[in-house]
Amino acid sequence: MKNSSWATVIIVSLLLFATWGYTKNFSRVPEIPLKMPLSELPVVLGKFHGRTITLSDDVYRILRPTDMLFREYVAASGEKVEVYVSYHGKQTSEFHPHSPRICMPASGWSQSATEQKSISLAEGRTVRAARTEYAKGMNRIIFLYWYQTGGRFMASEYFQKFSMIADAMFRRRTDVAFVRISTTVEGKGVAVAEKRLENFVKLLVPTLDQVLPE
Repeated sequence: MKNSSWATVIIVSLLLFATWGYTKNFSRVPEIPLKMPLSELPVVLGKFHGRTITLSDDVYRILRPTDMLFREYVAASGEKVEVYVSYHGKQTSEFHPHSPRICMPASGWSQSATEQKSISLAEGRTVRAARTEYAKGMNRIIFLYWYQTGGRFMASEYFQKFSMIADAMFRRRTDVAFVRISTTVEGKGVAVAEKRLENFVKLLVPTLDQVLPE
């Protein structure tokens, strides 16, 4: 057998073993609380003023988060950014965050572009986020989203799952926040909308540090 084939077998075996260990010991992993409720996130961020949008009971029933927040932030210029944050203090195979890749197509939106982006923060950290663009008719929306746990930012939901297993085994925690921000593409084009989101990330992340567990 070639070395590459052996490497594949070893990696798959380790993943299966890790998954078994995670499932076997899941009941022993404690739920990690937030420092404070997500509703305590600032209503004013830079030039934006937010209003909380109430989500239906069905959303809570399906996602079963520990806490969840959905806000629309609007600037005096008319620029809008929507913010959705869900937090699971303890993930399970049944209850975990869902990305736009799942919910947007179900609402009639088609994905037109996707990539990963790195956004540098003032304090030297980097947010690794997924960037996706969806279209429905003449309407276009750009999303930036990431998974955040223990100070780490993950753009890939698959990497987040692997990280969850590793954290359960070695750190006795599976908590995660799913952070998604979005804005519509208007007359000024994609570049302006994307820059709006990147600037908003720099406003939002420091406030998340005050709420999410370290």
